[in-house]
Amino acid sequence: MADASWEVQKAVYAKLSADLSVSVYDNVPEDATAPYVTIGDDTASDDSTKTDEGQQITLTIHAWSDYAGRKEVKELGAQIYNALHNQPLIVTGFDVREIRWVFGDTIREPDGHTYHGVQRFRIFVQG
Repeated sequence: MADASWEVQKAVYAKLSADLSVSVYDNVPEDATAPYVTIGDDTASDDSTKTDEGQQITLTIHAWSDYAGRKEVKELGAQIYNALHNQPLIVTGFDVREIRWVFGDTIREPDGHTYHGVQRFRIFVQG
């Protein structure tokens, strides 16, 4: 089975771009202003059975905000959750069996005013 991670990333980017109220980036431009969301690191591992080839893609999504407090970044986290958790996703060349939310975290960055939300998802595909 071919590595599904690039096709999964493209599908997640398209889904988040359509569903969220902010810009979504893979590579953040220098002139980007918060709030925005970035596609983060991923891992791919074998999730095959005796009869079907499959992969488990673990993907991290980041939300960034300079709002005074955690409200905005938590609202973005909820939007990300609602867009992906147990939702349909069309991935070219693969069938998505399930998307599961793994965890969310909110962090105040060392600059003292930027808030960073982290959401991790497991995406199970067959192909």
